[in-house]
Amino acid sequence: LTLAAELVQAASGALAGLALAESAATLRQKIDRAAAAAIPAEGPLSRSAVQFVLLQADKLLQAGQVEQGAALAQGLAQRITADKGQSYGPPEALLDQGLAVRLLATVLRASPRPELAATTLRRAIALLGQARSLPEARLAEAQAWRDLADLSLGARQAEAAEEAAQRGLELAQRLE
Repeated sequence: LTLAAELVQAASGALAGLALAESAATLRQKIDRAAAAAIPAEGPLSRSAVQFVLLQADKLLQAGQVEQGAALAQGLAQRITADKGQSYGPPEALLDQGLAVRLLATVLRASPRPELAATTLRRAIALLGQARSLPEARLAEAQAWRDLADLSLGARQAEAAEEAAQRGLELAQRLE
């Protein structure tokens, strides 16, 4: 589904240039229907559905569509951190929760309340720390510590920045 969405997005410009914008719209609608079928409105989400939504939220944010990306990241984080929000268990469920919460923290960094972003990053770090048996969780946790160090520096909290940077560095050194 992710690959199909990427292909349709990549082809949309070319199809529009060939006066086939209607074909591009039809393809987008088919992808949207497939995504709706794969991602139920209620109940637990599968790992592939969670990863698809994470990727889509990240792409929206990178494309500058902050409101849509933020809404998707926030909705996903709330849904999968709730009781029975995922159809799979630890450590993968904790990894994906941590990634979703970290993405939400990325959005919150631009808010006028940096303490909210810091709290959210600490929550992501806690979730990722519970999934350390997975190498990708250790890497994501180290990156979240770096994010927290950057945020603390921006808030002129030198001690907190130094502590976060040290924690991230310790984790990163164990990755090698």
